Amino acid sequence: MINWNLAVVTGALMLLPLNSYAARSYQETNNNIQEQNNMRHFAQGIKHGKRGDRMMEKLLQQLDLTPEQSQQIDTIRQQSKNASQDLREQMKAQHQEMKALLASDED
Repeated sequence: MINWNLAVVTGALMLLPLNSYAARSYQETNNNIQEQNNMRHFAQGIKHGKRGDRMMEKLLQQLDLTPEQSQQIDTIRQQSKNASQDLREQMKAQHQEMKALLASDED
């Protein structure tokens, strides 16, 4: 005859490793999602002016850079800002030129 108490306890003990694996997998998935959300939030913050500047400053403080490294980063950021501004001005001029061509009867 089957001892049902022993069978239930044995079954429960067999399921414990599966439960811990599922819990660990669930936690890892949540951590990955949270990390992706943090990176997305950081990337969006960089694009948004002063808020992005504050986030970048906070990140740079956490990196504990030397003064030379900080200066190099500032130089690169300024060059990038200038290049972006130049490209925006070119785009604006070309957009206005396109609007003028579309408004005219020229081919």
